[in-house]
Amino acid sequence: MSNIKRRRYIAIILLTFLTIVSGCDKVNDSNSSDANARSSANDTNASSAIGTSASNGASDDERTSVEDSIANTDNDATEADSEVTTEDQYEIYKEYISPKKKDKIQLDSESESLYEGFLNGNIEAEYVSDGDITRALCLAEVLTDGESYTLTEIEEKVCDGCEYAEDWIYENNICEEYIDLGLDGTYELKTDIGAAAFNLILVVKNVDGHLKICFAGDSWDSSFITVLFTGGVSLFTRDCYSIHSAEQGFIDENGNYKFWNRSREEGIHIFENGDFYYNDQFIGTDIGLYVIEISFDTEEVEPYYYVYIVDIDNHNIEEDKSNPQDPYNLARAALEAEGKNAITMDELQILQDEKRQEIGFDDKLYYYGDELKPDEE
Repeated sequence: MSNIKRRRYIAIILLTFLTIVSGCDKVNDSNSSDANARSSANDTNASSAIGTSASNGASDDERTSVEDSIANTDNDATEADSEVTTEDQYEIYKEYISPKKKDKIQLDSESESLYEGFLNGNIEAEYVSDGDITRALCLAEVLTDGESYTLTEIEEKVCDGCEYAEDWIYENNICEEYIDLGLDGTYELKTDIGAAAFNLILVVKNVDGHLKICFAGDSWDSSFITVLFTGGVSLFTRDCYSIHSAEQGFIDENGNYKFWNRSREEGIHIFENGDFYYNDQFIGTDIGLYVIEISFDTEEVEPYYYVYIVDIDNHNIEEDKSNPQDPYNLARAALEAEGKNAITMDELQILQDEKRQEIGFDDKLYYYGDELKPDEE
């Protein structure tokens, strides 16, 4: 259970990084450069599609050669399929669960017109503070809950009222992608605005002919946000070398952001030799400890704590539940001695699932695309 949980946590972090690195379409105020802006993204999508037959890193000539070989014999096709790497399969999985380019979906005419007008700065969208988790590009300090603004007005207000906005390069740096909240076949605009130091992420929904900003977040070099195709939201922040924090949430089919959990992870005695003690309690030798504080309420009044143990190379060590002197048991006892509510990974899974179902983030949405996820050792 601990390995499964850890892998999903790392997968979200990796997906966040890959999403940022891969970039997305940029549109200017007139949308006149759409075709050129999308060309590089379409090349990337084509490469991912070919990934089931050839390496995603191949050049155009190499891909053509591979495709010709596949067309010649079934044996060549079988051989090429067998050469799909874990990295290739992860790219396929990432593309499937990530927001989509406009040319990959079928927008209704009303939504298309509204979203285009918003991107051009001509149509207003209502700001909803409940869906705002911005921290540096602080929308809550410059916008009023329930009021409507054009994108141009939002940019101007952020630049005038936010301390960090001077490093926000937003002009001609607008990414246009789409998600499907609730998987109901209608689509919401997910836009990333900015380059260099800061990036503003907005999710905008057509609600009966008017636009609603149902989610707002921001990213920078040590803090990243991922918005998945089904509305799952993950925030990951590197507070320092050994401490990381995260928040998970969900945007439902009505465009309402639902908080799921907030956590803080601290690594202790990582990559270190010798006996390891925590709170004067011996835990083990040549091992490291990660302590994660997690809360399921925004006020964090009743946090839980769980742990996982790693070896000298930072690889997970499985828990031996039958051994009272197992490092996991000793670490939880040390936490409890501090007055902390220490739980097992099994107990954590139950709490996570209960809260996830409570906010409407059901299995269909949460596990969307898992059938494409590559097997992990």
